[in-house]
Amino acid sequence: MSSFHRITGVGMAVGFYALTCGYAVSSVFDLGLTSDALVAFFVGLPVALQVSAKAIAAYPFVYHLGNGIRHIVWDFGKQLTVKGVYRTGYIVTAFTAVVGTYFAFFA
Repeated sequence: MSSFHRITGVGMAVGFYALTCGYAVSSVFDLGLTSDALVAFFVGLPVALQVSAKAIAAYPFVYHLGNGIRHIVWDFGKQLTVKGVYRTGYIVTAFTAVVGTYFAFFA
């Protein structure tokens, strides 16, 4: 789970950095990449692609958030037994499934 925590963090950072650089380059060269254009593009996609795109963003975000909270719990010296590590892992997995699905389908 630690590996996936790192992978999701790096993946989200790369996506955020790419979007930020895209906005910067677009504003310098007047390419028309604006929030309104992105929203219009997204709304024009079929619903299945919209849900897929939201899921691709939501699940890593929720997993990274949940696992970050798990690490904070460990920093306080709690749940450091093998049983506690497994328990918190299951909690993070369930949290990711429930909240990620909510974000992908209903938000």
